[in-house]
Amino acid sequence: MVRAVLKDDTLIWNKVRECVDGHRPCALAIVIEAVGSTPQRIGAKLLLEGGSTLGTVGGGMVEAQTVEVARVCVNKSVSCIFTPRTSEKDEKYPLRCGGRMSILIDGCLERHSHIIGMLTKVIESRGKGFLIVRMSVEDGELLNHDWMFVALRGDNFADVSGEGIPTQLLTTLAYKRPCKPILKRFGEREWIYAEPILPLFRLIVVGAGHVGRCVAQVGSLVGLEVIVIDERAEYADKSTLPFAEAVICDDIVRALNTLSIDEFTFVVIVTRSHELDEMALEACINTGARYIGMMGSKLKVRRIFESLIAKGIEPQKLKRVHAPIGMRIGAVTPMELGISVIAEVIASYRDAL
Repeated sequence: MVRAVLKDDTLIWNKVRECVDGHRPCALAIVIEAVGSTPQRIGAKLLLEGGSTLGTVGGGMVEAQTVEVARVCVNKSVSCIFTPRTSEKDEKYPLRCGGRMSILIDGCLERHSHIIGMLTKVIESRGKGFLIVRMSVEDGELLNHDWMFVALRGDNFADVSGEGIPTQLLTTLAYKRPCKPILKRFGEREWIYAEPILPLFRLIVVGAGHVGRCVAQVGSLVGLEVIVIDERAEYADKSTLPFAEAVICDDIVRALNTLSIDEFTFVVIVTRSHELDEMALEACINTGARYIGMMGSKLKVRRIFESLIAKGIEPQKLKRVHAPIGMRIGAVTPMELGISVIAEVIASYRDAL
């Protein structure tokens, strides 16, 4: 399963760069280990700047503890590994989840300004790479740590910034290409956290009618980068689609052909006619899209599939199309349909289908 990359992820990294470039005191908390039942997964982040926070490491008592420790780290310009208390016997924080978390809290981010700059540039260009944090730990105490970054170009390492990355880890990154953050221990004292930096998940909505608009709005709310396509100028209007990152008014097939549709892209086809739906599906069926969904009755879907097969599209390829689209929640209104569609999109990238 590829780690979901949503707008909050890129927002945090951009805010970190902004704080570092502006020499503003801040601390970044990263969940580097999560075992058993925990309120957040490995890779979750929280940025503390002044009295405000961005992101979350789980909310509730875990977050309250983390923020307390992060304030100390900011004031002293230090870093630590924090293990939230999860015992019912803890009088101040009687948590009952029973899991174990390790959270790296870095209160001296300016030390890593070069790495942060590289990382955010890769994010902006929809590139790929790995953030690597090498830590020396003794009895749970962080003795020292360094940030490194490995940029990818295609299937190869394009740039390695930082020294001392174990060959064994580089081999793991090169051949296994983990899609989720990992924590590796080398010997008794060396911990290495590696987090894949991947392109932001993108939702392409083909059709800006009532349902398309709601799909785009809900998609934006859950953190997807949204692009809406419609050939009608009165519908492809940014002022009526303020939640979309881009609105394209153009021939649907031409617009789809100009976009990079890859494994981080989700395509939802909700145009105003069967003919346009078929054209849109034909334009994206051979792409690497992670998800393709098309609205329509079973009869309509069957006829479109038959037409595409007659044109030479392999039947096997059509099996990955979600049509009729959406989770079965009894949706009727455009907004209910939008929620149904995005629920299915979420299920697809959380491997819940």
